[in-house]
Amino acid sequence: MAIHHNFGTNGAEKTFWRWYVTLALGFVSVISAQAFLFWINHRERLNELPDWVTDRLFIFLGIATLSFLPLIGIVLRYIFTRFVLPLQQITEEIEAVRHGAPIEALKLEEGSVEMERLLVNIRNLIQNAHLTEDATQNHLDQALERLNREKLRLESVLEVLRRGVIVCDGEGIVRRYNRAARQMLGGSHYLGKGRSLYRVIDKALCDWANDTIHSQREQKVAHPFVRFDLPQGDGPPLHARVMPLLGEADTSLGFVVTLDSPSDEGIHIDPKQIPNGKLPPLQQVIHPDTPLADLRYVVFDTETTGLNPSDGDEIISIGATVIVDGEIEHEEIFDELVDPQRELTPASIRVHGITPDQLVGKPSIAEVIPHFSRFAEGAVLVAHNAAFDMRFLQLKEKVLGVRFDQPVLDTMLLSSVLHPSQNSHSLDSLTTRYGITVSGRHTALGDAMMTGKLLLKLLPQLEQMGIITLEQALKVSKTSPLARITF
Repeated sequence: MAIHHNFGTNGAEKTFWRWYVTLALGFVSVISAQAFLFWINHRERLNELPDWVTDRLFIFLGIATLSFLPLIGIVLRYIFTRFVLPLQQITEEIEAVRHGAPIEALKLEEGSVEMERLLVNIRNLIQNAHLTEDATQNHLDQALERLNREKLRLESVLEVLRRGVIVCDGEGIVRRYNRAARQMLGGSHYLGKGRSLYRVIDKALCDWANDTIHSQREQKVAHPFVRFDLPQGDGPPLHARVMPLLGEADTSLGFVVTLDSPSDEGIHIDPKQIPNGKLPPLQQVIHPDTPLADLRYVVFDTETTGLNPSDGDEIISIGATVIVDGEIEHEEIFDELVDPQRELTPASIRVHGITPDQLVGKPSIAEVIPHFSRFAEGAVLVAHNAAFDMRFLQLKEKVLGVRFDQPVLDTMLLSSVLHPSQNSHSLDSLTTRYGITVSGRHTALGDAMMTGKLLLKLLPQLEQMGIITLEQALKVSKTSPLARITF
């Protein structure tokens, strides 16, 4: 459930008051210095005057000086409102247009005639630039279209295969997999692009297989591979086959695992029999110095019975999607309705449209949150106004024995840091600014998808500001005035 705020131009107001205080102090300092010099140069004549005359002279001078301060404020406010603030807003809007916002987003809420003319000229320049870029882009699009056709052809082949296929890099990180692989592994939330394969297959088995393949390559085996039966709990084992993924000049790019239906063929390897075989911890460590572009993100949203988690409001829906390598993985989603075991308020129903009868028979929060925890494990959590959604999750941690201790990024805070002069950083206003298609608004999965698209718009702008790593993004988020909001 998105919380809407219109916080005003907080950064702009601070700038105005810094200017005003500086000018006011400067003005008072100049007048005071002039008065002091006048008194030093004419002290003897001033002493000849009655005391009441000199006292009133300086009182008048003080009142006159102070009376100019409101005038300075009015003039400065006019200049700031008509010229400075519009210029800041134009700058931020241009930045948004550079990252995908429609050119119609270049508009002013208030400004001088000169600023309006400047805006018109900027629009014309951008349109001319777009015309020039379009010709070049057409050639690139044609080349990309050919590559995409090949990619889609490969993906189509993978999807129609009855055999499960998992492609990994040299570190065992999954780079691609097909639906059959997920189904064979029981629909495991641990299998996902950008996640470690060792969440679903013992690392010791993979290490043994890759070492064996390396030996086969040294012996000049034409088509090296290793096969074994993969235990599946109490059920029959899967037939697994590991092959090298080779690049130019036979350089190793990683390995491919294929899975087939249970078979009597193959060999079963007990990890305990493999020298120095160690299974990795389930939790995938996220390092603060990791580049933002290299992270796996789980972008999520919740719908709730109300806006007060500490007063008993409950989650009724959790939706999430995954972003890896700068792309939304539409196959990896989490979408669950939850029985809150309490009444829904009419106000909340008007927002999310979920009625009590839709929640009858749905799992409880005690069932859903552990599943979501597994889905989000090893990823950076992302939400819009994340403090609200995270509060609901954190209140359940102790009761359910789960922990959401991974880093959390808030697209609302990131937007306010990038564009402090904007009047609003609500999800609605930002999707409009960036031309993001609104679909499924006020559903948990729909809002999560829109937040994911927004994150992909913000990341390049953060990089341009020099905010490249996760640690830098978390640090700069804390400087936002909106970071003080709690629930």
